Amino acid sequence: TEERQQVELTKISTDQNIDQEPSNQAKEKLRNYEEITEVKAVNTKKDMLIAFDIEHHERFSLDQFEKELKKDMKKEFPDIKVHVSTDQKIILEVERLEERLLKNDLSDKKLKKELKDIIKLSQEQT
Repeated sequence: TEERQQVELTKISTDQNIDQEPSNQAKEKLRNYEEITEVKAVNTKKDMLIAFDIEHHERFSLDQFEKELKKDMKKEFPDIKVHVSTDQKIILEVERLEERLLKNDLSDKKLKKELKDIIKLSQEQT
């Protein structure tokens, strides 16, 4: 059998004033999907954006996969509005936010604004 490649996760510290535990939990759960090759996630108290990439040969069933994943995440996080994207630009933007959170380089207010902007951008691209 083919050796499954490990999905790299960026664990974001949860001892900041912006709790990233929901995003960390989502990433942990999604790394178990064998189709997913990369997953990034950031959240505020109200919203979570999960950006992920899947194996190239799985792209033909992407819409269905995205819907199922979003449904699973909504069930898992009923108090947070979950947004998902497979767009490369969104993945990069979420990764950038993750890095800034790691460096404690974002205030709660700035995170909310930037996340809102990325969510808006992801919805425009669908």
